[in-house]
Amino acid sequence: MKNKVTLNINQEKNIIRMKKLKMPNSIIIKKYNISENSIYNILKRNGRIHIVGNKKYEVNEKYFEKIDNEEKAYWLGFLYADGNVRLHNGRSGILKLKLKQSDRQHIERFNKCLDSNYIIDDGLEILKVKGREYKCYYSVLCIYNTKLVKDLFNLGCVENKTFKLNFPDFLDKNLIRHFIRGYFDGDGCIHKLKNRPDSFILSIFSVSKEFLEKISEHLYYTNIYKKYDSHSLEIFKINDILYANKLFYENSNIFLNRKKKVFESIIHN
Repeated sequence: MKNKVTLNINQEKNIIRMKKLKMPNSIIIKKYNISENSIYNILKRNGRIHIVGNKKYEVNEKYFEKIDNEEKAYWLGFLYADGNVRLHNGRSGILKLKLKQSDRQHIERFNKCLDSNYIIDDGLEILKVKGREYKCYYSVLCIYNTKLVKDLFNLGCVENKTFKLNFPDFLDKNLIRHFIRGYFDGDGCIHKLKNRPDSFILSIFSVSKEFLEKISEHLYYTNIYKKYDSHSLEIFKINDILYANKLFYENSNIFLNRKKKVFESIIHN
């Protein structure tokens, strides 16, 4: 039996990285003089609210108790679109936010807003589309906190929400535009039309037509189309796109920079 070895936080982080690189346990055991069971325990603790070495992962679990400012309304909208929340047997809640690696800074900002010190991991996955393989580099944040998840459930951000999405009519009127901007940043896009380089289209996607109709009430002059198994809210007219720009960004402090830059390019042109 091996003598018990106490590892510091940096050594444990390094073991986690080695496992992500699929290194054999035998190499880790030899390097750190620990048992295979110790490796399992380190991996099990990682990312949860438990002591990891001399470090405790923390988060402001009361953050989503009440949506009473721009920042919270924005992140609620963003999580409606791109968040993943799960609750196992009424406990063991997990909040997961996964974006492409180029948007890692946005996850960092979310983590900071939550006063969280959970680790953001980077990874690579291979996607197959029509027989072709594509590399997808991503960043992911997993927060383990049951209260945080239950509060999100109460706000309509539920498990398997794709088919259960309801517009949050409970929000104060002055916060709705920030919620919509958050949802757009998570599940919307704006780009030039291929055959008309001087024209743009703004799209917001959802399986729920009723959800998009609620958003449409705030954007005006929008069209909703059925696309495969989901719906797309689309704006073509330049004046309507400029109105959306004003609704999203006037006196706003939080947004996805790359999408705001597209709006700015339209205005400058």
